Amino acid sequence: MHHFTSPAAPGVLHRGLLAFGASVLAGAEPAVGPREQFDEFIKAEVGRWTRVIREARIQPE
Repeated sequence: MHHFTSPAAPGVLHRGLLAFGASVLAGAEPAVGPREQFDEFIKAEVGRWTRVIREARIQPE
């Protein structure tokens, strides 16, 4: 299991997960569609939040 070393990272991760959940609840995902579309949506969101977390680790709050 990966442990974050930056003191800012856990808060960023928490905010990222909250924002991800909010985007899903807000309907950012396809309402009806094939499994592949949903998988692509999840990959894009995970990639986006991975970049946010990585940037926060480089530039602490």
